[in-house]
Amino acid sequence: MIKPGKKQVIIAGAVIALIFILYRIFFTGQQSNFNYEEVKKSDISQEVSVSGQVKKGEELALNFNASGKLKKIYVKEGDEVEQGQRLAEIDSSQLLIQLQSYLSQLKIAQAGLEKLLAGAGQEDISLARTALQNAQLSYQSIRQKHSDAEETAKITLDNLYKSSLSSLADAKLEAYNALEFLQSNIYLADSRDLTEAKEEIEKIAQAYQEGSDSLKSAQASGAADQIDSAIEKIKILLETACDSSSQIRDLWDFRSSASAAQKTSLDTYQDSLNTSLLSVITVQNNIAAAEIANQSSINTAWAAVVTAQGQLDVARESLDKLLASPRREDVDLAQAQVSQAQSQVNLLNHQIKETTIISPIEGKISQIGKKEGEQVPAISAGQDFIVLIPKEPFQVEINIPEVDIGKVETGDVCRIDLDAFPDEQFSGKVIKIDPAETIIAGVVYYKTTISLESEDQKIRPGMTANVIIITETREGSLSVPQRAVFEKNGKRLVRIVTGKEFEEREVQTGIKGVKGEIEIISGLDEGDKVVTFLKED
Repeated sequence: MIKPGKKQVIIAGAVIALIFILYRIFFTGQQSNFNYEEVKKSDISQEVSVSGQVKKGEELALNFNASGKLKKIYVKEGDEVEQGQRLAEIDSSQLLIQLQSYLSQLKIAQAGLEKLLAGAGQEDISLARTALQNAQLSYQSIRQKHSDAEETAKITLDNLYKSSLSSLADAKLEAYNALEFLQSNIYLADSRDLTEAKEEIEKIAQAYQEGSDSLKSAQASGAADQIDSAIEKIKILLETACDSSSQIRDLWDFRSSASAAQKTSLDTYQDSLNTSLLSVITVQNNIAAAEIANQSSINTAWAAVVTAQGQLDVARESLDKLLASPRREDVDLAQAQVSQAQSQVNLLNHQIKETTIISPIEGKISQIGKKEGEQVPAISAGQDFIVLIPKEPFQVEINIPEVDIGKVETGDVCRIDLDAFPDEQFSGKVIKIDPAETIIAGVVYYKTTISLESEDQKIRPGMTANVIIITETREGSLSVPQRAVFEKNGKRLVRIVTGKEFEEREVQTGIKGVKGEIEIISGLDEGDKVVTFLKED
C-alpha cells in the first residue's frame, strides 16, 4: 500500500512530466515530423578568426585604394599624428554627385515600400480608374486606326491592280502590232535567213498567245494573283518581242531587200515595245512598293495596338493592385529594392571614405611621395604615398584566406589572444591589407597587419596570436538559424510552418553571425516560424 506522502510525490511527478511533454510539443516547436524556431530580432556580428605572430612595429605604407587628383595633404614629413587623424584626400566630387543620386533612389524606394504597406488612398484609386478608362478609349481608337490602315491598304492595292489592266492591254496591243508588221514583212528576209526569221516570229506569237490568255483571265476575275500572273506574262511577251525583233532587224541590215522606210517602221515598233516594257515594269514595281508600304503601315498600326494593349493591361493591373491588399511578393520586392538602393548608398559611402587616408595608428610621418594637384594612382607595389612609423612597439602579422578577405577592411576592430598569456585579452585594429596575394601550400592568402594596442613589456616578437576580426555588426536585425536556410534552383528558401504542415518561401539573406544565425533582409516577418530540422519518417 502506497503511503499518502509517496502518493502525492508520484502525482506531482506525473503532472511535471505531463507539463514537460506539453511544453515540448507546443513551445519548443517539436512536431511529429519537424522542429522549428521563431524569427526574431537580434544583434548579429560577423567575425573572421585567424592566427599569426607578433612582430616589432614596422614602417607602414599608406596609399589610396582608388586613383584620382590629390586634393589636399594635411601633414608634412616629420609630423607626429594621432590614430584617426586625416592625412590626405583625393577629389571625391563625382562620387558625391553619384551618392546624391543613389540617396534619391533610396528615398523613392523607401517611400514606395511605405506606400505599399499603407495601402492605396481614394485619390489614388480614382486616378487609377481614370487612367484605365483613358487607356481603354485609347486602345479602341488605335485599334480602329489599325482597321482603317488595313482597309486603306486594300483599296489602294485594288486600285493599282485595276489600273494595271489597262496598261497591260495597251502593252499587249503594241506587241500585237509589232507581230502583225513582222508577219506581213517576213518575205523581206533573205532566203538564207528565212528560217531564222520565222523562228523569231514564232517566239513572239507563242509569247503573245500566253500573255493574251493570261490577261483575259485576269480581266475576267479581277483577282490579284491572276493580275500578277498576267503582268509577268505580258512582261515576258514584251521582252521576247524586243529580243526577236532586234534579231530580225539585224538580218535586214546584212542580207535583205528591206527598204529604209521598212527598217524605220521596225525601229518605231521596237521603240514602242521598249516603252511598253518599261511601263509594265513600272506597274509591277508600283504594286510591289505599294505592298511594302501597306504592310509597313499596317505593321506600324499594329505595333501601336500592341503598345496600347500593354498600357491598358498596366492600367488595369495598377487598379487591381490598388484595390487589393499588398501581396507578399510585392512587399518582398519593395523591400529588396530598398535593400538594393541602400547597398548602393553604402558602396558610395565606402568609396568616398576611401578617398581620404586616415592614420590607422599613432605614429610619425617619414615620407610623402606626392604633391597636391598631382594624379595619384590606385594602390600598387613600389608606389607608396605616405610612409608612417608606428608608435606602438608591436604588430601582429596574419594571413587571411581568399574566402574571408572580402569581409575585412582597414580599421576593423580586433580581439587578440596570445598563447603566452591565456588569461588576458588584447585589442587591435586592421591597419594594412597587402593588395598582392600570397600562395601558401597552393592556397591564396592575403597578408594583413594588425596593430597591437598595448605597450606591455612582457610581449615579445614571435609570440603566437589568435586574432578575431569583427568585420560587421547589425543591430536589431531579423535572423534565423543558418540550418533553416537552403538553396534550390538558385534561390535561397526557408520552410514556413503553417499549422502542422509547412510551405517553402524565398528569402534574401545578409551576413552570417558567429552564433550560427543568418540575417534575413526580406521574405520573413518577426514571429514567423521556420523549420530547422526535418525528421525521417
